[in-house]
Amino acid sequence: MSVIIWIIVAIFLLVVAFFALAAVLRYVDNKKTAQHVLDYYVKNGDSSSICVLHNNEPLLEYHADRVMPLASTVKLILAIEYANQAAQGLVDPEARVRLNDVERYYIPGTDGGAHSSWKYDLKEKLEAGHELTLDEVARGMLQFSSNACTEYIFELLGGDRINASLGELGMEHHTSIFPLSSAMLTSMYVKDKEGLSGKNLIRRMREMSQEEYISLAYEMHNTLKQESDAATIQKLNRKEGYKRSLQKLESERLPGGTTKEYASLMNKINSGTYFSPDAQVILDRLVGRPPSETSQYRKLGFKGGSTMYVVTWAMYGCKKNGETLELAAFINDSKGTESLWLKHKSDEFFVGIMRDDDFRNKVIKKLSPDVHETV
Repeated sequence: MSVIIWIIVAIFLLVVAFFALAAVLRYVDNKKTAQHVLDYYVKNGDSSSICVLHNNEPLLEYHADRVMPLASTVKLILAIEYANQAAQGLVDPEARVRLNDVERYYIPGTDGGAHSSWKYDLKEKLEAGHELTLDEVARGMLQFSSNACTEYIFELLGGDRINASLGELGMEHHTSIFPLSSAMLTSMYVKDKEGLSGKNLIRRMREMSQEEYISLAYEMHNTLKQESDAATIQKLNRKEGYKRSLQKLESERLPGGTTKEYASLMNKINSGTYFSPDAQVILDRLVGRPPSETSQYRKLGFKGGSTMYVVTWAMYGCKKNGETLELAAFINDSKGTESLWLKHKSDEFFVGIMRDDDFRNKVIKKLSPDVHETV
């Protein structure tokens, strides 16, 4: 009996030690600042990239041509295609959309509560039994980052059209965009279909070509589109599909792009002249964020994204004096050990670059010593 008691005590102490260590790590991470994010970029040049434009000219290009996974920042491309199609009369922003038609793509536990936050924002309208507008779904995609809204918009616009827009935007290094949320079901689909498990499943998913992976993502997407009872999601969205090894493989297969091209994309939106007037109005509404009355900026916009391994941001701003800034910054933390604090602290880093000339010059000196300071 005494041995059992000691085992119980030992387990209890291990649990206490685990939570104590977790609390210490959270405390340390909460104390980190924009300087720590900069230090990460300096020390991890093989897994990070940043590009900053100032008054339409490159100010900083740190591994800016490296193609890296994008996470939800890729939704900017869908927003642009949506705005263009709306401007051409191909889709109607005021068209009525049933919530059920959006939620057929909803996979619980995969978007950090984004979809629930979007629904809460529309609580009064939904409780009154009103249908949504297409523009509200697009806002759910951009401003809340709902994956279900994204899948609905993806289906509406068409994958071929979305990918064709990449070339039109000059994004030559961008990889193919596909139904990202539906792709999260592929590993369990392959497991059930081929009877694989453990290392065999991981090996199969790792060795699978990107073309086959994308094809499976479309297969899952089309299945969800045709179902009304979420049977496939209930079957395939299970705990074993959330193993770190599988999530890492999913992150590696995300659509990829470069910070140079995404900074240029933000510059196009920021200019107010690249897109048609009607499309620009929609982009300002979806991507733009209202600056505070005391802000030095009269115009701001951004989109970020993250997974367990990836943190990405793209921002733009136009100051009241006419000065413009755009930036894109990507991190691919292959071990997944630092992405959590980077996700929470990166906004301080980017806001520092946008607002503080001294900090921006410090970043430039650290990451590109030969570039001159801004004035």
